Amino acid sequence: MSKLIDLTGQIFGRLTVIGQSPVKVKNGVLWECQCSCGTIKNIRSNSLRRKKDPTRSCGCINEENCRNKAEKLEGKVFGKLTVLSRHGSTNHGRSTWKCQCSCNGPKSVVIVSSGDLKHSNSPTRSCGCLRIEHSKRTHPKEEHRFYRIWYDMIYRCTNENNSCYYRYGGRGIKIQSSWNQYKNFKIDTHKSYVEHVQTYGEKDTTIDRKNNDGDYSINNVRWATRMEQNMNKSIGSSEYFKAKYTISGPSYGYEEISNNHREFSRKYNLNRVCVGNCIRSQQISHKGWTFEKV
Repeated sequence: MSKLIDLTGQIFGRLTVIGQSPVKVKNGVLWECQCSCGTIKNIRSNSLRRKKDPTRSCGCINEENCRNKAEKLEGKVFGKLTVLSRHGSTNHGRSTWKCQCSCNGPKSVVIVSSGDLKHSNSPTRSCGCLRIEHSKRTHPKEEHRFYRIWYDMIYRCTNENNSCYYRYGGRGIKIQSSWNQYKNFKIDTHKSYVEHVQTYGEKDTTIDRKNNDGDYSINNVRWATRMEQNMNKSIGSSEYFKAKYTISGPSYGYEEISNNHREFSRKYNLNRVCVGNCIRSQQISHKGWTFEKV
């Protein structure tokens, strides 16, 4: 084993070695070093003594270099935002800026990264007030949830980055072309939406497709409660199954074909999880019923 070289008192760039650190590590020794900025940090001896890219500060040198290289944005205007000063850096080393929104609202001072200010596709242009203003122009407050239903319908069928896209657009589910505009969707469905809300309440009013494999169109959508919508979800896309009752009795030998295991389970008072397991061949039978895909 090589003899330990005492680095106490030696200076490496901005770092002064105070002494050996009590912290133990494998394959090396840690030294307690104080940076000229005042920070105390434990650093490996080989990081201090190596010839290529040695450690010469607690990290403040890199931060200063990033600050010096950063584009000066003070005083520049981006939409409703005016850059006041540099705030710091993100975890990825990107500069962040303190900005004042012209709306002068309670949350008008915001911290925004330079990337978000200069983004070519969807840059940040306000403290959030622009989104609220757009919402008010697009639809009145009492239509907010109805508008959100339309927006989410469009989003999950057309945006591949949506977490539910694989169940909608990824399966080929499309939207009636005229409904790409909110006003047309409102003309066709808002009256029935209001009637459903008056009966079941806003929280229990959801848009549902009668045919789970069909598109969003005037002839294939309805307003449904959450329970009704859950019952309309098939076990898989166009995945039909045959159910057969196998216990001797009046119903012995009875068969039925369905593609909705939730509705089937409710109809015969069965556990839908067990029914699903039987369809997937993970369980042999359930309460006298056997299942197979067709």
